[in-house]
Amino acid sequence: MHQPVDSSFRSSVSRSWASAGSDGGRRRVLVVAAILVAAAVAAWLVFGGGAETPAENPDAGRPSITVIVPGTTQVADSVRAVGSIAARRDMPVGVQGEGGAVTAVLVDAGDYAQKGQVLARIDRSVLEQQVSQLQASVIRARADAALAQSEL
Repeated sequence: MHQPVDSSFRSSVSRSWASAGSDGGRRRVLVVAAILVAAAVAAWLVFGGGAETPAENPDAGRPSITVIVPGTTQVADSVRAVGSIAARRDMPVGVQGEGGAVTAVLVDAGDYAQKGQVLARIDRSVLEQQVSQLQASVIRARADAALAQSEL
């Protein structure tokens, strides 16, 4: 398994170490040694040479907790801002089925009103349609009654 080392290689290696005695050679050896030491320290730090295992440090997985004493602080009770507001969809407000929609309010809250004074105006278009539908129903019912009477 061992192979003999060529004597020319052995002599060149011994010459390079022998020349290390000069200032340039010593400097080169020190730089190489410093680089090797720095690489070893970096590898030790990267691969967790000093990291504690969870069994050694039971508090490693627990979150840190800060405790404060409750107190009172001043909070601004209003916010002033400039902007515009718009609805996503326009929707009619009010009920138009039973009595119609209020189109105008002619008095304010707390005002005195006189007998017969108009307090609000109501849109009558819905009421007028309902009246005409009911009148048509009455006419049809009378016609049905007359037809039934004639068939007796």
